[in-house]
Amino acid sequence: MLTRNAFDRIFIVALGVGAGPLVQLIATPLLARIYGPADFGHLALFTSVVSILTVVSCLRYEGAIQVVDDSKVDAIVWTSVLVAAFALTVGMAGLQLGFLQKYFESLHNLSNDVSWVPIAATCAGIISVVSNLTIRTNRYVRNALLRSGASVLFVVIALGSSSVSLLHANAIAFAIVGVVALGYILATVEKKNIHDTLRTARSYIKYPMLLAPTSLLDAVALTLPVLFISGSYGMESTGHYAQIQRLVGAPMLLASVVAGQLFTKRSGELYRAGESSRALLWRIVGNLALGGVVVIVAIAWFGEPICRLILGGAWRFDTPFLLLASVPLVVRAVITPISTVFLTHNHIGVAVAWQIIYFGLTFAGLKYAASTMSFERFLLAYGCIEVMAYLLYLALGHTVAAIRKV
Repeated sequence: MLTRNAFDRIFIVALGVGAGPLVQLIATPLLARIYGPADFGHLALFTSVVSILTVVSCLRYEGAIQVVDDSKVDAIVWTSVLVAAFALTVGMAGLQLGFLQKYFESLHNLSNDVSWVPIAATCAGIISVVSNLTIRTNRYVRNALLRSGASVLFVVIALGSSSVSLLHANAIAFAIVGVVALGYILATVEKKNIHDTLRTARSYIKYPMLLAPTSLLDAVALTLPVLFISGSYGMESTGHYAQIQRLVGAPMLLASVVAGQLFTKRSGELYRAGESSRALLWRIVGNLALGGVVVIVAIAWFGEPICRLILGGAWRFDTPFLLLASVPLVVRAVITPISTVFLTHNHIGVAVAWQIIYFGLTFAGLKYAASTMSFERFLLAYGCIEVMAYLLYLALGHTVAAIRKV
């Protein structure tokens, strides 16, 4: 059972994750009347590409902060920072040479603003380093403030000056919080020489070699809808899609994060005690699914008037579109909290195999849909892919959860 102290910590971490989207949700009625769908489309494309590059900005060395011995924490932090600085250099050079534009054609839609991408991604990587560090050192309030800082600051900047685009407001917010995070590292982490840093990098080479590629696949897979929509259906369609995802995603994200934290802790305890996590898995999924059904029904019955009230008349909010854009997000929010069962039960290979299948299926399916189908049929195809893929994920989690520690 979770102690009161453990639950409080989980709640603070979840609040840090959910506070940013919640603030953005509250600010949406104002933002949607100041900026148009195309503005939000550019923002969605920018944040999607940044999220892809953020995953590899530290080559996943930041993940080792949670597992290394106390004596190596400082070294792994500086390893992550050094890699992030190198990634920034490579990213800027790639933009100048046109390399990134070649592999991410949607970047052309960002025009000159594409130069902000590696800067924001590097800052997000530094923020992730400090996020892991504050969790390791039990500084949960600082973790919550850090994780919500960029989102809250983005809203403040966007509302404070309409002459600043949403994209620039987001990039500036990342830059400010990234500098603060770097300052925290400089003030609290013991300096290490370059030899110790390189030695640590070699010792934990499995993180960039094994985790970075699969994490990159996951990040790209999650952003594929925005990448294809922006390239095939225009920035306004991208903005309409992203806005609905934002409205539905805020409450579902918070519920999913809390459930995931609870599942991670309890499933690990059950496995170490030699017990099955299957009942826990279905309890978590069942409760979230019930909430998801309520959300979908509410969208079907009240979605149009609520969206008209929140967004105003310049946005698309017909019920079929709302459902097509929302169902994949709800399905993912219901099932992803059980993802750590593959870690707690020592079957990470199963998750990696699913990730490869998921990416291949999503990429091939959406590439075909974007080139042959209308926008609505594209969203329907994406929804079908998500439902099939995550039902498979749930089935795999169900199987792994039954495994007991010998």
